[in-house]
Amino acid sequence: MPTRSFRISRPDAPSLALHEAGSGEATFLLIHGFGEGGFVWNQFLPHLAPYGRAIALDLRGHGDSDWDVDARYGTAAHLDDAMFAVRTLQPEKIILIGHSLGGEVAIRLTARHAELVAGLIVVDFGPELNLEATARIRQDFAAENHAYADCAEYAARLEQKQPMISPALRQSLARDALRAGSGGGYRLKRDPAMGTNGPLDSSPLPPLWPILQEIQCPVLVVRGAGSSVLSLAAAQRMVGVLGKGYFTSIRLAGHGVMTDNPTEFAAATLSFVRHTLKVVAGPAAPPTEIRDRTGP
Repeated sequence: MPTRSFRISRPDAPSLALHEAGSGEATFLLIHGFGEGGFVWNQFLPHLAPYGRAIALDLRGHGDSDWDVDARYGTAAHLDDAMFAVRTLQPEKIILIGHSLGGEVAIRLTARHAELVAGLIVVDFGPELNLEATARIRQDFAAENHAYADCAEYAARLEQKQPMISPALRQSLARDALRAGSGGGYRLKRDPAMGTNGPLDSSPLPPLWPILQEIQCPVLVVRGAGSSVLSLAAAQRMVGVLGKGYFTSIRLAGHGVMTDNPTEFAAATLSFVRHTLKVVAGPAAPPTEIRDRTGP
């Protein structure tokens, strides 16, 4: 669990909540996916803490961050917030870890701050996504925006949506995802207005394939073996265009890789972290082993 939470703010944008564990020279910034919150990384943060300062960001409109009164929830707005967080944290070197929407933010942030980013982990996101799957994410988002009697009711919803999450983690995620509603019951910590922004991969920003070609830091592409969002072919193409690209497929996991199979997710990503930081902290698999881990 995070050791502390704090907020950063500026006059022209929503204030942002961040949740931190560990300390040290290296900084890790973790960025969650659409409709979620930094709490999806709670199981993973303690694994990163021995290597440096691990910080999970709540994007605007998500988690404990403020909602945007003008409903500015496009990728550009989230990217602007992530850049502001990096400027505020002032890291000497940083490893970015982004899932889904957070993966796009992390890719674009890496391209804009190449001098600062030591490594990048992209979790089940790429320039080419399954449009039916992303549309279903939007549909689920809208269907879930109602009051829940208690955490158990939302945990049951999570079981339907992500059956591979363990019962204990499901309960923890449900507790972290909800807050007491003004009209009674509990509501998800997210602004319903985010659901009006169109497909997840529609962005006025420059296309991602050329950006990936320009990234020179080590990049680990992580895909859930059962993901309906990112195809195996798209993930492998990403590795091919990256200058230092590596790939791992996590078995028994769908799109929500780090919550579906947190043990194997941590093992694969920490191997990459040790490599990238050149930390001698147990056996670090060489990049070729990470690249070739494409089992079912």
